[in-house]
Amino acid sequence: MHHKENTQEEEQGLVPLSEAPEGARVVIVNFHGRGHFKHRLTSMGLKAGAELKVLSNSKQFFGGPIMVSTGDSRFGIGKGMSSKVLVRLIDIE
Repeated sequence: MHHKENTQEEEQGLVPLSEAPEGARVVIVNFHGRGHFKHRLTSMGLKAGAELKVLSNSKQFFGGPIMVSTGDSRFGIGKGMSSKVLVRLIDIE
């Protein structure tokens, strides 16, 4: 019997934004990416410590975009990008 080893992120309670459920409030902890990727996220106000609310998550529809809000802004993030954003769940409505 083989046991799946937990990654360091799982042990810290972190999940990719792409896996966050609808209605969740999350805080960004880290990114798996650099350069243009980080610049693009920070230009949208997404950086470590930022809180987001997950408005919708189309993961059940073949990896569609995730809709989030932060402050007064709302935007969609594609599956590829959202899978590289590590978040911690704050609460869920």
